[in-house]
Amino acid sequence: MAVAAYASVTSLLHVLDQVQHPFRHRLFPNMKQIETLREKVHFLQEFLELHSQGESDQIKVLVRRISEVAYEAEVIIDSHVVDQLREEHEEKIYMWLSLLFTEDANVVDQLHGESESTIDIGLSSSFCQEIDEVIEKIDYIKEELLTMVNEGKAVHGQQSRASVPVGT
Repeated sequence: MAVAAYASVTSLLHVLDQVQHPFRHRLFPNMKQIETLREKVHFLQEFLELHSQGESDQIKVLVRRISEVAYEAEVIIDSHVVDQLREEHEEKIYMWLSLLFTEDANVVDQLHGESESTIDIGLSSSFCQEIDEVIEKIDYIKEELLTMVNEGKAVHGQQSRASVPVGT
């Protein structure tokens, strides 16, 4: 299970690295939110590197939850990219057809401005809300991980203080 969680987290980090490429910034309304998510996911990756071999049931449950939240985040990001690209494609087709059948450039500009603003606002706010929910889930998992380690619970199947990246 820990290997699957690590693979999910690593895959998500790769996606987040790709998203942060300057060319792709136009697809994401809030790059600071993406960076926050990336930092939190990086913490999970470090935790898995250090403690994924834990024997306790608590570790196994948290590792499964890490895998699930990483997968959820990747699906949200992929869906957003697909939606944004589809919308751009539809807008281009709409503009092309409008130009074919309308000679008044002002009408075309007005039509384009109306369709773009309402669609982008809806997609952006929905995406931001979904990413915020993922960030909250990661924060909750992080709190549980830190509490468990700070209490000295069995991280590697023995009662000992384990090191966890602190400050992330």
